[in-house]
Amino acid sequence: MKKYFTWVQNSVFEGEITLGKLEKCKRELLSVIEKDEDSVYFYEMEYKLVCNKKVLGQEKNYDSIII
Repeated sequence: MKKYFTWVQNSVFEGEITLGKLEKCKRELLSVIEKDEDSVYFYEMEYKLVCNKKVLGQEKNYDSIII
C-alpha cells in the first residue's frame, strides 16, 4: 500500500490515484490477501459530498459491536 498511498496510521492509507494504478494496486492486493479472512476497504471520493466504499475480500460486520 505504501507504494501507492500515504500511510496515515496503523493500516490506514490515503491519497489520490489514477484508475490504472488503482486497478494494479487491487490486483497486487488480491495476490496476497486471504479473501475469506482479510478485508481491504477503499473509499472513493467523488466530489466532496459523495463517498463510495469498495471492499476486496471479506466485508466485516461490525453492527453487533457498535454501542
